Amino acid sequence: MGRKQTKIVWLGLLLTAMMVFCSNHSPVRAFGIGRLNCGQWNAVSNPGVGNLTSIAAMSAQDVWAAGGTTAAQLLLHWNGKAWKVVPFLVSGANPGNVISGLAAIDGRNAWAVGILNGQTFTDHWDGKSWNVVASPNVASAQNSLLSVAAVPGTAHLWTVGSYQTAQQSLPLTEYWDGTQWTIVASPALAKQDLALTQVIALSETNVWAFGIASDATHNRTVVEHWDGTRWSLLPKMAQALFYSDATGGAEINSYTFVPGTQTLWAVGSFTPPHSTTATPLAEYWTGRAWKSTPIAPVNVPNGSATGGRFFAVVALSPTDIWTVGQAYGNYALVEQWDGTSWSLNQNPAFSGQSYLNVITSVPGTNSLWAVGGSVGNNHIVHSVTDYYCA
Repeated sequence: MGRKQTKIVWLGLLLTAMMVFCSNHSPVRAFGIGRLNCGQWNAVSNPGVGNLTSIAAMSAQDVWAAGGTTAAQLLLHWNGKAWKVVPFLVSGANPGNVISGLAAIDGRNAWAVGILNGQTFTDHWDGKSWNVVASPNVASAQNSLLSVAAVPGTAHLWTVGSYQTAQQSLPLTEYWDGTQWTIVASPALAKQDLALTQVIALSETNVWAFGIASDATHNRTVVEHWDGTRWSLLPKMAQALFYSDATGGAEINSYTFVPGTQTLWAVGSFTPPHSTTATPLAEYWTGRAWKSTPIAPVNVPNGSATGGRFFAVVALSPTDIWTVGQAYGNYALVEQWDGTSWSLNQNPAFSGQSYLNVITSVPGTNSLWAVGGSVGNNHIVHSVTDYYCA
């Protein structure tokens, strides 16, 4: 398999690859917010050491963030006043042990998924503690879960990832019915590796999964849809979205639906043929085609090279969409869509040598949390937690 396996293994360790080795975090203590300035981003202190790659918000007083380093996993909780480290069941210096996804239903029902010693793991928060819940694996294969989503109005969930056999990487989809996890068959592609990296659940009969397929020379986006009965590939939608080879192409990192609509946004980066400089990319699905939107120029404070990548996107409304990532020069990148154009958000909260991996909205508000990491002079990655209130 050679090159093909390398690509899919990288996907299976997507979050680990972003982590940087560092010492264990300091003794547990809470960190919080000082004076809050609404209408702009605020840097909120936290005790975390490591790259934060997942977040889930249940309310303004109940937010989870997860990530870590190659030495240890990290789980943080926000209670409305301060962040604190919470003991978690996945530990150890195995770089393959990753908390890759979080989903929150209410204060006594949250989930974490990921990879533990080459197999799936799912942990459940009952309001008091995290507890391991058995999750199925495909026999004689390396299994990984990369994303999880709750079905609105229910206690049900979907989680997606991949499993690696000796011949091929294949998609893995699992469903929680309130009692147990079950593997649900999902379509694969002949002679191509395929890993699902994100799942979005709009209802019991409207669930979307996104991923990447690869062969020896090309990468392609994969879009799958669950209609309540079965998973189906949507090749026309995927083909127009993403295609790359050794000469360049697009890279899609995150998707989101605009609330109350069927409008789907995708963000990532685009690298022109035979170039090494990527520029941020944001486009949306009209129902028939993908439409690209011009991105606000990325000018980092020190005047170094422009460009960068979007890592995540969240939509509050058709006229209020946010995307985060990293600009060249290693500065956190944030842009906002107002329904017509993108604008660059430059704020002192985003210091040098930092990046933002994920962003989420706080239910019932127009507030946002964005998390990531910041590299200090000693090369230790410190967790970044930034807050925006309208």
